Amino acid sequence: MAKVSILGVLVDNVDYSEALEKVNEFIRSGKKHYIVTPNPEQVVYAQDHSSFKKILNEADLAICDGVGLLWASRFLSTPLKERVSGVDLMEKICVRASQKGWKLGFLGGTGKTAKETGEALKLRYDGLKIEFAAEGDPRSDFDWELRKEIPELDVLFVAYGAPKQEELIARNLKELDVKVVMACGGAFDFVAGKKKRAPEILRNTCFEWLWRLMLEPWRIKRQMAIPAFVLKVFWVRISNFKFAKN
Repeated sequence: MAKVSILGVLVDNVDYSEALEKVNEFIRSGKKHYIVTPNPEQVVYAQDHSSFKKILNEADLAICDGVGLLWASRFLSTPLKERVSGVDLMEKICVRASQKGWKLGFLGGTGKTAKETGEALKLRYDGLKIEFAAEGDPRSDFDWELRKEIPELDVLFVAYGAPKQEELIARNLKELDVKVVMACGGAFDFVAGKKKRAPEILRNTCFEWLWRLMLEPWRIKRQMAIPAFVLKVFWVRISNFKFAKN
């Protein structure tokens, strides 16, 4: 499976069907794997946080969660096949889980969001086996108690937002009796109906961030990572052009 480097963060060049097949393989193998969902904000954060970049780059599957990454890959002449959003892949995994009897868990969100996410998905997909759903806590001093609560699962979805969710996964993967752990950011809020996703036309362009900013103005500081990402990508393109000329 080919990987594309975007500002030093490795992203798997897969489409939805290939990503889902990888999840199938992970579960059949019986070994432990984790999935991350890089976007421009995470890539910028990784530039100054080597430990976070290491977690992203050591993931068994890193999907292209942001249209900005898709644009960057094409602009840098290393095109990714398509955007594979975390929330959509999570739902596709749930469809497959309902067919194959996989046991699922949901960890994160706030209040009862994890349980509400599980309930919403059970209404959509007959036979879905949800064995665990809890808010939990992403702090490292909570790990031991958290591990006691989580049963044997095929897939555990973790939604605390980056970098907390990725750091929690990296700390606990070896101790969890779980085959696949997936970081999925704000997916629970969308599935549970607490937040409205951007219209599809915006999700397919580089302007989904603007939709989220209009609904959540407090995100402005975080969204400043987007122009920083664009500038860094342009700098890499210019540097590569200069190197090619020399």
